[in-house]
Amino acid sequence: MGASCRWTFGDDNRAVSTLIGDNVQFAARLKGMNEAYGTNILISSDFIECLSADRRVLCRRIDRIFVPEREKPVDLYTIDIDPMPVVFIQMFQDSVAAYLAGE
Repeated sequence: MGASCRWTFGDDNRAVSTLIGDNVQFAARLKGMNEAYGTNILISSDFIECLSADRRVLCRRIDRIFVPEREKPVDLYTIDIDPMPVVFIQMFQDSVAAYLAGE
């Protein structure tokens, strides 16, 4: 993952912070892809690894993308705020696996 930098501008009375870098650009790209996937939030496999096990169960893998700035493909997940039925999750996972296998 690329590095990001935090910059603070201003003085003691007023300061404005901003982040720049590959990770920030990638996050903006993910936000923009929500419409195409019909999701409200997209997260990467790197972010999934930061979550506790009880939060990971709310995440559903939906695709694998190739990002020019990354060496390896990135798996994308969405978060189901309301738990989905087990039958739906199983069928969805099977469908994504078939899609990624080119079937």
